[in-house]
Amino acid sequence: FVWNFGGEQPELIPGEHNLPILFVPDNKELYASLDTTVLVTVLKGQQAITWNDDLSHVTVGDTIFLTASANTEVIYESSDIEIVEIEDNRAIFLKAGAVTIYAQALEDEYYLSTMLAKDATVYPAEIDGLVTQYPTATEITYGQLLSASVLEGGVASVEGEFAWVDGNLSLSAGTYYMQACFIPAELDLYAEVVFYVEVVVNPAPQEITWELEVPVIVFLGDTVQLTAVATSGLEVSYSIDNEEIATLDGDKLIPLAVGDVTVVANQDGKEDEFQNYIPAEPVSYVFTIVKNEVETSLEQLLINPTKAYKQIRNGQMVIICGEHVYNVLGGMIK
Repeated sequence: FVWNFGGEQPELIPGEHNLPILFVPDNKELYASLDTTVLVTVLKGQQAITWNDDLSHVTVGDTIFLTASANTEVIYESSDIEIVEIEDNRAIFLKAGAVTIYAQALEDEYYLSTMLAKDATVYPAEIDGLVTQYPTATEITYGQLLSASVLEGGVASVEGEFAWVDGNLSLSAGTYYMQACFIPAELDLYAEVVFYVEVVVNPAPQEITWELEVPVIVFLGDTVQLTAVATSGLEVSYSIDNEEIATLDGDKLIPLAVGDVTVVANQDGKEDEFQNYIPAEPVSYVFTIVKNEVETSLEQLLINPTKAYKQIRNGQMVIICGEHVYNVLGGMIK
């Protein structure tokens, strides 16, 4: 069997067609050829959509002319008309969000309908001049979080608030330029505005206290552990006014001779390379250094020296034995 068009092959449209065919026998000497027809069904063709528009990053307020093409007319549809509105072949982006735009090639007498989808991410609009006056930051003290600094005086053209990008930061004392932002009330329309603000972190106050009761009597030969502490927790240093009476070995006082010596506790406020604390007000402590000759003197003055004991009265070390009171050198007071 062969087609029997008798010339140029006709162009067939979708549908049913009776087309001529010819039966040609192998043995033409015995049999004649036979003309007949055959029913042929032509189906509608598949078509593809070509669509090169980049919708991965669009902004509120943008309008894009959609350019999908196919063998037939292409129409468009939005999955969320609150985010993107379609007018003919124009996509108008109304607010931030994720949306899908569908391009559909329509069916006609030759082609079947087909559809292609593109995902679009719509970002808030970055508008110049959204912030008309940038805020200033109040000073804070070392130990406070950045959020304790108040952003004051900021003005924007839309409703919103000013805030630190990371208010949980804890900064050493000094001057910094930190990131702040304006957060619009309608984040689906406007993008946040990020900027830098100067903020001052002041050193924190501190005090020194002595963990001793005034006064202190120290015997020659003893070593005294100095116990001044700073409220900052930083290490305290010491100095003395008379190195002939005593000397210092770190935080230990070593008596050298009888007399009074003043020990001054200091803390300069430095923590690593930062001046995080205000230098503390120095605190003095007076130590009285005496000879340890009490027992020897009492053996000469008292009948029963084993009953004597030491006591501080009116800021002086005294020896109590029965009804008598002696000074540290054995002299009777009463």
